Order: sequence, then structure tokens, then C-alpha cells
Amino acid sequence: MADLAGYLKDYLLSADVELANAKTQAQLENPFFTIKEINRMIDSIQLNYLNIDKLENWFNSFPVDFKDSNKVIGIIGAGNIPYVSLHDIWCCLAAGFKIVFKPASKDRTLLINLIEKINAFLSEDDKRIQIVEKLNQFDAVITTGGHQATQVFKSYFEKYPSLIRGHRNSIAILSGEETEADLLALGNDIFSYYGLGCRNVHHLYVPIGFEFARLLDVFDANFSYVKECVKYCNNYDYYLASQLLGKAHFYQAETILLIESTKLNPPIACLYFSYYLDIDHLKSMLVSKNDQLQCICGDSKWISLPLTPFGTSQFPELTSYQDNLNTIAFLASL
Repeated sequence: MADLAGYLKDYLLSADVELANAKTQAQLENPFFTIKEINRMIDSIQLNYLNIDKLENWFNSFPVDFKDSNKVIGIIGAGNIPYVSLHDIWCCLAAGFKIVFKPASKDRTLLINLIEKINAFLSEDDKRIQIVEKLNQFDAVITTGGHQATQVFKSYFEKYPSLIRGHRNSIAILSGEETEADLLALGNDIFSYYGLGCRNVHHLYVPIGFEFARLLDVFDANFSYVKECVKYCNNYDYYLASQLLGKAHFYQAETILLIESTKLNPPIACLYFSYYLDIDHLKSMLVSKNDQLQCICGDSKWISLPLTPFGTSQFPELTSYQDNLNTIAFLASL
């Protein structure tokens, strides 16, 4: 895996024509897959998934020896952000399994290009990833989807060992004492990938009396690039009209709409927020949302919770398993 990681890192950071063409095609398949966001994900991948020291530490944490595994894992790809299914593929490769992979329609080209490079690197007798349009022959399955898709997957794959993840959201906790650097870092957690990832911050918990003007000024000054995406702008215009006609309390920035709500999953170009009275009130609200959360971003210096530092939610480590469901532990159970 170390040699493969080095090879993929060199490829992803290169000016290879095939990679450039894949990026261009990906933008046609999915307007949210801009070059900026594709390269953002490549930065995260090469820093965390393809780092040799991190790989070795990860291998050393595996609960069993996978060397003799001949099982085939079916993976149904998600398509919300670029290369989002790579972690599942990487886990199965690290554990020595073969893979049948059904790509998402919104994230086909990038992953197919990378899978072709992986297979080309491996020996002729070890082409471990097959790309398919429908899963047929497999021993276990890994999927991710929204609530409705999750129910379908559970019914369809009920006879197979399966790791089926639903949709989660991430939140941020603010004290009101954040620096401009903190707010800028928070903006990256919110705006990266146009807010389409489960690790993107979708809801802010703020103290009563929180000053939103400073926050919105930071957003508009640093994240105006989102307005270059037509689909993002269309969503912004639609939900601005909806809020103007409705009764919900909201704040309008040029880049995003902040809407008061207890919900966690806002539409594109929107961000929900809730007020808390004190830390005890905040913690009680979080307990009721625990099984819906992926990351809780904030500064742990003022509240005793395991928090993801501002600006790092979209740079997951190899051990940052989606929905807190350990993919390696699942593979070890087969």
C-alpha cells in the first residue's frame, strides 16, 4: 500500500493530461465539482490518506490480519463531493479485499480515472477493482445514502453482511468570542464543496445576543467565489424569496442565508442556527441530536466536549469513519 500511495500521490499532484481531462469532464457531470473543489479534495487525500506515516499507524491499528481474504466487497458510490467513495475503496484495498464498485452518476469520471490508475499499478493477477453498473456477485456491501435510499438498501441487501450509512450533518458551536481567524476557518467548514458533504457545518449553535454582522462580513469577504456557481446562486435566490415570504427569523449575507431553525439539514446556500442559554442548555440540545451528527466544530478551550477544530472538518484522517461506523471493523467481521 505504501508504494501505491506514493504512486497515487504523485499522479494526483501532477499535470497529467488524463487527470486534467477527468477534472474537466467531472465539471460537466456535476456543476458543483469545480476545479477549486476537486483540488481541495485532492489536497485532503494526499495529506491524510496517502501519507506514509499515517498509513503505517492505521495498518497497526487493524484488529485482524487480512492477508488471506478472498471476499468481494460491493461498494455503491455516493456523489455529493469529489472522490467521496475513495475512503471505502482504500479501506478494502488495505484489508486485501476485491471490490466491485458502482459509481454514482454525479461522481463517475474522477473515480473511474483513479481506479484505472490503481489497477494499472497492480500486477496483472491483482486487478482488484471492477467497475460495474449493477452489483451482482459480492460477499458484503458498503453503501451511503439519504434516509429513503438507506431504507431501500437495508431491504435489498438484507441477506448480505452490510455497512449501510445514512445521512448525517455537522454543526459548529460558537461562544461569541471567536477571532476573525476562527470565523474564516469556520467559513471553510461551511462553504467547502458548497456545503454538500456530511462533514460540512450545516448548523450553528450561538449564545443569545450573538453578533452576526461580523460573521457575515467574514463570509462575504472571503467566500464570494460560491456565487460563480449557477446552481448555488439559483438555490440562494429561491430560498431568499421563500424567506421573504415566510415568517422565519433569518439573516442575509451575499454568500449565504442564515435561518433560525432546530433542523440540521439546510438547503444549498442556507445555514441553520439556534440560540442557547448556557452550556447546560447547549449540551442538552446536543444530546437529542447525537445520532444525527458527524462533526462538532468549535474551540474545546471553553467547553468540555470532543470538538473538531475550526477549519479542519473537511480534512478527515484515515480513522475518521463516516457515521462513526468503523469500516475496518466491519471488514474484520466478515
